[in-house]
Amino acid sequence: MIRTSKIVIIITLCLSCLLNFTCSAETFSSQAIAIAETFSTTIDAQNYQAAYQSGSKLLHLTSPEDQWISETERTREVLGTALQRKLKAVKSISTYPGLPDGEYMLVYFETKMEHKEKAAEVLLVAQINGAWIVCSYHLK
Repeated sequence: MIRTSKIVIIITLCLSCLLNFTCSAETFSSQAIAIAETFSTTIDAQNYQAAYQSGSKLLHLTSPEDQWISETERTREVLGTALQRKLKAVKSISTYPGLPDGEYMLVYFETKMEHKEKAAEVLLVAQINGAWIVCSYHLK
């Protein structure tokens, strides 16, 4: 009887830990998605400098501000205004080409643009000092 109780307690503890981990992962991904959406809507408002400034040090180190703003403006001129954005995928990754290993979320939106029915917005966000911040933004 005591042995059965111990097994039940151990199973209950394991399930509880697993559920807590799942909730934490969902919280992390929802925070990462919210940051990605805010970054994208800042670009939608043509406030490119504010978007860049809100990005991480990694974004700043890999893309000089004037170059990043110029490329983002040019892409938006070609594709037009974002009309609709739909979350398609979120993936947790620990490595990304050209960046140090860390805790990242890759956020992928399918975005309907003025001149392109299905564009892909891909943002890489990282958890740095407890906060999610954009490291990379691409619109294709």
